[in-house]
Amino acid sequence: MWICMKCGTKVEDSFEVCWKCGTSYSGAEDPDFVPADEAGPIGDLKLEVGKDKPEEELPGPPSDLVECFATSDLMEAQFVADSLVGEGIPATLQNQRHGGASAGLGLVLYPPCVVVHAEDWPRARDWIEHYRQRQLARRAAGR
Repeated sequence: MWICMKCGTKVEDSFEVCWKCGTSYSGAEDPDFVPADEAGPIGDLKLEVGKDKPEEELPGPPSDLVECFATSDLMEAQFVADSLVGEGIPATLQNQRHGGASAGLGLVLYPPCVVVHAEDWPRARDWIEHYRQRQLARRAAGR
């Protein structure tokens, strides 16, 4: 704490000038200082960062998602989505819940499906085709 040389006000050490009169610790007076009680409202401060640049819009959700795999088995759909991600193909699961009151009856109104970006669809289709061939081979072998 220090005491202002001009007005005698006690000032916290964190302040460089007296909050009441604007005088510094060393006694230098700021001719432009206006106490907060006498100052008018500051008004709305607007952020002017990058003012010379055009405003950039945030990207929206991807509009190029395509369904690459659908099944009534939620676990299988999750397995396929996870496997595609493991292969470096961004994929996500949609319709993860069975819909409506009929879900209790075992009916699936909206089967779970795996979606990928359109540009990844050929790779996803190849992986899924290979996956289905392995399933058929297992069934044929009686596993």
